Amino acid sequence: MPQLDLSNYLNLIIWSLTTFLLMYFTVSKVFCKRVEKIMMQRKNKIGYYINRAENFVNQGEAIKRKMVLLKRSFNEQTIITRKLEREKTADAESLIKNTLVQRQVKLKEDHKLVERNIAESFQKKLHSQRLRMNNLIENYLIR
Repeated sequence: MPQLDLSNYLNLIIWSLTTFLLMYFTVSKVFCKRVEKIMMQRKNKIGYYINRAENFVNQGEAIKRKMVLLKRSFNEQTIITRKLEREKTADAESLIKNTLVQRQVKLKEDHKLVERNIAESFQKKLHSQRLRMNNLIENYLIR
């Protein structure tokens, strides 16, 4: 067997080293550069996607802050609107109450006036009836 022959050892070692070095430089110069280029592209792509994801997160946080501010503003506006509605309702209730009181006063005055008119009318009729009765009595007594 030639592998075990001592005279061929030097040849085997030289050729093995030559082949190894040739393969090493070929792999390091050609294939490693390709792999390095692919790795760099992957790194850049991953960095791009990470930056993009961070931008999305930042945009989401900005939107969330805006939503919180809008919600606060909405709640404040709702409170102000309810307060104004309560004030308007109170104003309307007091206006209605005042109007009702005025109408009640007017009705009482009208009622007193009607009662006075009725009493005067009754007094006039009573007086006229008494006069008629007196006339009738006088006429009856005279005959």
